[in-house]
Amino acid sequence: MIGESPRMVVAAEVDDGFDAIAALHAGDYDVFICGVDLPRLDGIDLVKQVRAERILIPALVFSRLPEEDFAMRALKAGALGYLTKDAEVDELVFAIETVAAGNRYVSPSLVQSMAAQVGSGLDHEPHDALSDRELDVMRSLALGRSVKEIADELNLSVSTVSTYRTRILSKMNMGKNSELTRYAIKHGLIE
Repeated sequence: MIGESPRMVVAAEVDDGFDAIAALHAGDYDVFICGVDLPRLDGIDLVKQVRAERILIPALVFSRLPEEDFAMRALKAGALGYLTKDAEVDELVFAIETVAAGNRYVSPSLVQSMAAQVGSGLDHEPHDALSDRELDVMRSLALGRSVKEIADELNLSVSTVSTYRTRILSKMNMGKNSELTRYAIKHGLIE
Protein backbone atom coordinates (compact mmCIF):
# COMPACT_ATOMS: atom_id res chain seq x y z
CA MET A 1 0.00 0.00 0.00
CA ILE A 2 2.80 2.41 0.86
CA GLY A 3 4.45 1.84 -2.52
CA GLU A 4 1.26 3.08 -4.20
CA SER A 5 1.80 6.58 -2.84
CA PRO A 6 4.13 8.88 -4.79
CA ARG A 7 4.99 10.61 -1.48
CA MET A 8 6.32 7.45 0.20
CA VAL A 9 9.32 5.19 -0.23
CA VAL A 10 9.73 1.84 1.50
CA ALA A 11 13.37 2.00 2.60
CA ALA A 12 13.61 -1.49 4.15
CA GLU A 13 11.60 -4.57 5.04
CA VAL A 14 12.45 -7.18 7.65
CA ASP A 15 11.01 -10.51 8.74
CA ASP A 16 10.86 -10.19 12.53
CA GLY A 17 11.24 -7.89 15.51
CA PHE A 18 14.92 -8.59 16.15
CA ASP A 19 15.79 -7.88 12.50
CA ALA A 20 13.78 -4.66 12.80
CA ILE A 21 15.92 -3.47 15.71
CA ALA A 22 19.11 -4.22 13.75
CA ALA A 23 17.76 -2.35 10.71
CA LEU A 24 16.71 0.63 12.83
CA HIS A 25 20.22 0.85 14.28
CA ALA A 26 21.80 0.61 10.82
CA GLY A 27 19.55 2.93 8.81
CA ASP A 28 18.14 6.43 8.75
CA TYR A 29 14.34 6.24 8.62
CA ASP A 30 11.51 8.71 9.10
CA VAL A 31 9.04 6.16 10.52
CA PHE A 32 9.01 2.48 11.26
CA ILE A 33 5.85 0.49 10.74
CA CYS A 34 5.23 -2.86 12.39
CA GLY A 35 2.44 -5.29 13.03
CA VAL A 36 1.53 -6.80 16.38
CA ASP A 37 2.09 -10.40 15.31
CA LEU A 38 5.79 -10.46 14.48
CA PRO A 39 7.93 -13.58 14.89
CA ARG A 40 10.51 -13.72 17.70
CA LEU A 41 9.59 -10.27 19.14
CA ASP A 42 6.02 -9.05 18.77
CA GLY A 43 5.24 -5.51 17.67
CA ILE A 44 4.32 -4.15 21.10
CA ASP A 45 7.54 -5.52 22.61
CA LEU A 46 9.46 -4.23 19.58
CA VAL A 47 8.18 -0.70 20.19
CA LYS A 48 9.11 -0.99 23.89
CA GLN A 49 12.60 -2.25 22.98
CA VAL A 50 13.15 0.53 20.44
CA ARG A 51 12.20 3.12 23.08
CA ALA A 52 14.41 1.41 25.69
CA GLU A 53 17.35 1.55 23.28
CA ARG A 54 16.58 5.24 22.62
CA ILE A 55 16.17 4.77 18.89
CA LEU A 56 14.42 8.03 18.04
CA ILE A 57 12.35 6.87 15.08
CA PRO A 58 8.58 7.24 15.47
CA ALA A 59 6.53 4.04 15.32
CA LEU A 60 3.21 3.30 13.64
CA VAL A 61 1.63 -0.04 14.48
CA PHE A 62 -0.33 -1.34 11.46
CA SER A 63 -2.23 -4.51 12.28
CA ARG A 64 -5.22 -6.71 11.52
CA LEU A 65 -5.97 -6.92 15.24
CA PRO A 66 -8.79 -4.76 16.65
CA GLU A 67 -7.99 -1.18 17.60
CA GLU A 68 -10.05 -1.28 20.75
CA ASP A 69 -7.89 -4.10 22.10
CA PHE A 70 -4.40 -3.21 20.88
CA ALA A 71 -4.18 0.52 20.09
CA MET A 72 -3.86 1.66 23.70
CA ARG A 73 -1.27 -1.04 24.39
CA ALA A 74 0.74 0.14 21.36
CA LEU A 75 0.49 3.80 22.38
CA LYS A 76 1.46 3.03 25.99
CA ALA A 77 4.47 1.08 24.66
CA GLY A 78 5.65 4.21 22.84
CA ALA A 79 4.12 4.03 19.36
CA LEU A 80 2.83 7.32 18.01
CA GLY A 81 0.05 5.69 16.04
CA TYR A 82 -2.11 2.64 15.48
CA LEU A 83 -4.06 1.76 12.36
CA THR A 84 -5.83 -1.39 11.22
CA LYS A 85 -5.06 -3.01 7.90
CA ASP A 86 -8.57 -2.40 6.58
CA ALA A 87 -7.68 1.31 6.26
CA GLU A 88 -7.62 2.94 2.85
CA VAL A 89 -4.30 3.97 1.29
CA ASP A 90 -5.03 7.68 1.86
CA GLU A 91 -5.56 7.09 5.59
CA LEU A 92 -2.36 5.04 5.83
CA VAL A 93 -0.37 7.78 4.10
CA PHE A 94 -1.93 10.42 6.38
CA ALA A 95 -1.12 8.30 9.45
CA ILE A 96 2.51 7.87 8.35
CA GLU A 97 2.90 11.59 7.68
CA THR A 98 1.31 12.44 11.03
CA VAL A 99 3.62 10.08 12.93
CA ALA A 100 6.67 11.25 10.93
CA ALA A 101 5.89 14.81 12.06
CA GLY A 102 6.03 13.62 15.67
CA ASN A 103 2.26 13.67 16.26
CA ARG A 104 -0.05 10.89 17.45
CA TYR A 105 -2.45 9.15 15.09
CA VAL A 106 -5.47 7.02 15.86
CA SER A 107 -8.39 6.49 13.53
CA PRO A 108 -11.58 8.52 13.89
CA SER A 109 -13.46 5.29 14.65
CA LEU A 110 -11.16 4.58 17.62
CA VAL A 111 -11.64 8.12 18.91
CA GLN A 112 -15.41 7.63 18.77
CA SER A 113 -15.17 4.24 20.47
CA MET A 114 -13.00 5.63 23.27
CA ALA A 115 -15.28 8.62 23.76
CA ALA A 116 -18.32 6.34 23.98
CA GLN A 117 -16.63 4.12 26.58
CA VAL A 118 -15.56 7.05 28.75
CA GLY A 119 -19.07 8.43 29.03
CA SER A 120 -20.96 5.16 29.22
CA GLY A 121 -19.57 3.60 32.37
CA LEU A 122 -19.23 0.34 30.43
CA ASP A 123 -17.30 -2.43 32.09
CA HIS A 124 -14.03 -3.39 30.48
CA GLU A 125 -13.52 -6.75 28.84
CA PRO A 126 -11.76 -9.38 30.98
CA HIS A 127 -8.66 -9.35 28.74
CA ASP A 128 -8.18 -5.63 29.44
CA ALA A 129 -6.94 -6.64 32.91
CA LEU A 130 -4.07 -8.67 31.42
CA SER A 131 -0.56 -7.27 31.15
CA ASP A 132 1.00 -7.18 27.68
CA ARG A 133 2.99 -10.35 28.41
CA GLU A 134 -0.09 -12.09 29.81
CA LEU A 135 -2.00 -11.15 26.67
CA ASP A 136 0.81 -12.61 24.52
CA VAL A 137 0.67 -15.86 26.50
CA MET A 138 -3.14 -15.92 26.42
CA ARG A 139 -3.18 -15.51 22.64
CA SER A 140 -0.60 -18.28 22.24
CA LEU A 141 -2.58 -20.60 24.51
CA ALA A 142 -5.74 -19.77 22.57
CA LEU A 143 -3.93 -20.77 19.36
CA GLY A 144 -3.32 -24.20 20.89
CA ARG A 145 0.37 -23.81 21.62
CA SER A 146 1.80 -25.82 24.51
CA VAL A 147 3.41 -24.20 27.54
CA LYS A 148 6.81 -25.46 26.31
CA GLU A 149 6.27 -24.01 22.82
CA ILE A 150 5.30 -20.65 24.33
CA ALA A 151 8.29 -20.72 26.66
CA ASP A 152 10.63 -21.36 23.72
CA GLU A 153 8.96 -18.68 21.58
CA LEU A 154 9.08 -16.00 24.29
CA ASN A 155 12.45 -17.03 25.79
CA LEU A 156 10.86 -17.77 29.16
CA SER A 157 11.04 -20.78 31.44
CA VAL A 158 8.25 -23.35 31.35
CA SER A 159 7.44 -22.58 35.00
CA THR A 160 7.12 -18.86 34.22
CA VAL A 161 4.70 -19.57 31.38
CA SER A 162 2.76 -21.94 33.65
CA THR A 163 2.50 -19.16 36.22
CA TYR A 164 1.26 -16.77 33.53
CA ARG A 165 -1.31 -19.37 32.45
CA THR A 166 -2.60 -19.72 36.01
CA ARG A 167 -2.85 -15.94 36.43
CA ILE A 168 -4.58 -15.53 33.06
CA LEU A 169 -7.18 -18.19 33.79
CA SER A 170 -7.81 -16.61 37.18
CA LYS A 171 -8.11 -13.04 35.85
CA MET A 172 -10.36 -14.21 33.02
CA ASN A 173 -12.42 -16.39 35.40
CA MET A 174 -11.88 -19.45 33.21
CA GLY A 175 -10.75 -22.99 33.88
CA LYS A 176 -9.43 -24.36 30.58
CA ASN A 177 -7.47 -23.29 27.53
CA SER A 178 -10.44 -24.13 25.32
CA GLU A 179 -12.40 -21.36 27.06
CA LEU A 180 -9.55 -18.96 26.23
CA THR A 181 -9.72 -20.07 22.60
CA ARG A 182 -13.46 -19.42 22.33
CA TYR A 183 -13.06 -16.05 24.05
CA ALA A 184 -10.12 -15.02 21.84
CA ILE A 185 -11.98 -15.92 18.65
CA LYS A 186 -15.15 -14.13 19.78
CA HIS A 187 -13.19 -10.96 20.58
CA GLY A 188 -10.96 -11.02 17.49
CA LEU A 189 -7.76 -11.51 19.49
CA ILE A 190 -6.60 -14.34 17.22
CA GLU A 191 -7.26 -15.20 13.61
